[in-house]
Amino acid sequence: KQVHVVGCLWGGHINNKNQAKNPAVDAIAKNSEGSFKLVAFDTTYSRNGFTSYKEGIAFAENLWQLADAFPDIHITLKEKKDRNLHSVFDPVLGPKLLKLYNRINSHPRMAIYSDQTDSSELISVSDMVVSFPFTSTTFEALSVNKPAIWHDPLDCYRGTPYAKVGGVMTHSYEELKAKVAEIKNMQINSYHNPIPANSPLMDPYRDGKAIDRFRELLC
Repeated sequence: KQVHVVGCLWGGHINNKNQAKNPAVDAIAKNSEGSFKLVAFDTTYSRNGFTSYKEGIAFAENLWQLADAFPDIHITLKEKKDRNLHSVFDPVLGPKLLKLYNRINSHPRMAIYSDQTDSSELISVSDMVVSFPFTSTTFEALSVNKPAIWHDPLDCYRGTPYAKVGGVMTHSYEELKAKVAEIKNMQINSYHNPIPANSPLMDPYRDGKAIDRFRELLC
């Protein structure tokens, strides 16, 4: 009945600089050299689920707006679902999202990676992570003290615990733009996870060594 908290296991993969990298992921660093690298993650959208395609379209549109607002930013969007599913999940808005994704992929400072890409690898080469609420990738990035937020494009999640804690959520494009500008202008290694150290909402260690602690328990 004893519970052992070791931290966020995926943080170890983000910090592991020696792991074999996907050549496509390595290309992000090469193609965006000198740029601020923002990696974004969408979620599962549907007609009758918690998150709608209307929200997904707004999320993607806000990323496009960011690319236009900041000429020194490079944005990578990683898809959570196979593209063939969107027209099944929502025959009306699904194709509209796909059309927007194709437009994003044609932008000279934007790229889209499929659901088969390793999220940890993408986070490891990023300067900032933006996820749709409450995709785990933002939690994983915050667990190694990497700048990360959840972006709520249509202001649907303001009453949630992570929104109330402050500093890790935005609820409009203007808030997102301001947060990106804030983090982009920070000195290197000056970012600190804004969630209090004793909060049950966050990895208490935030050092990327959860796998090591888990191995110690097994031994």
